[in-house]
Amino acid sequence: MPVVVKSQSELLDDLRARKREWYYRNLDKERARSRRRAQKSRETRGALPPDVLEFRKKLHREAQARYREKHRLKLRTEAWEYRLKKKNARSLAEDEEEYQRLMSLPSDN
Repeated sequence: MPVVVKSQSELLDDLRARKREWYYRNLDKERARSRRRAQKSRETRGALPPDVLEFRKKLHREAQARYREKHRLKLRTEAWEYRLKKKNARSLAEDEEEYQRLMSLPSDN
């Protein structure tokens, strides 16, 4: 019997497929675990002293600032694309209204 050797990408694809199948089979159990984890996290957060909560918020703000600084160009580009997409959609809607108005006029034939 010949030995089949799989490439690295085939092995990764197989692994991803197995993980997807496992999570699909265990969806209810994973959701319950996630809810328990979130509930425990909320309870723990509520029991912490205010100075610890403030310190955590400060750390989080600093991490956000580091991320924004590191990915400034990416964030700027995404914001520009978002604005451009909205502008184009608005323009397309106006053009469609104008087209429908013109098409409803009687023809000169």
